[in-house]
Amino acid sequence: MRDVVNVVRWAIEFLQRGGVGAVRYSDVPGGGTGGDGLCGAVEARRVLEAVMCLPVEHSLALMARVYADDVREGSAVWRDLASFVWHVPAKDAKRCGVRVADIQASGREASDWMVRKWMRPHDGSWREFGRMYDCHHDTSRIRFERSFDVLLGAWLVLAREAMAVAIDDIFDKVPVAA
Repeated sequence: MRDVVNVVRWAIEFLQRGGVGAVRYSDVPGGGTGGDGLCGAVEARRVLEAVMCLPVEHSLALMARVYADDVREGSAVWRDLASFVWHVPAKDAKRCGVRVADIQASGREASDWMVRKWMRPHDGSWREFGRMYDCHHDTSRIRFERSFDVLLGAWLVLAREAMAVAIDDIFDKVPVAA
């Protein structure tokens, strides 16, 4: 199975640069593993179309992983994802085994911080969070693990599963001889 995040990242880079200088990740056909080199603009567009067909929260969770280290684009994705988490319907949260009250317990800014922590696990520390939001760091970490990590992780898993099917369909087709 190809790494969905790398394939989406490749498609974005390919289309942004017109195919010139786009990184060829090893799990993208033609990307350094002896592939046939046939992938290009058509495949990149189809990958991004598949991302756009995902439910918004799944797409944002996937794009959070794609843009986690991008200073320019990462912030916008983080804010959109944080907004979706803050306004998650009770039925969606319950489906993941999460209570909306647990997500909203510390307030909007703390919720945004936890979404950023999920997006970039090495940013910030739980002690820093405890000082900023006047709570115990272990309690905050546990709340994160039981609610934010579960909810966002579920959205990401669902996005990856749907995209894996689409990517296999896009790249595993045998070209028809003319």
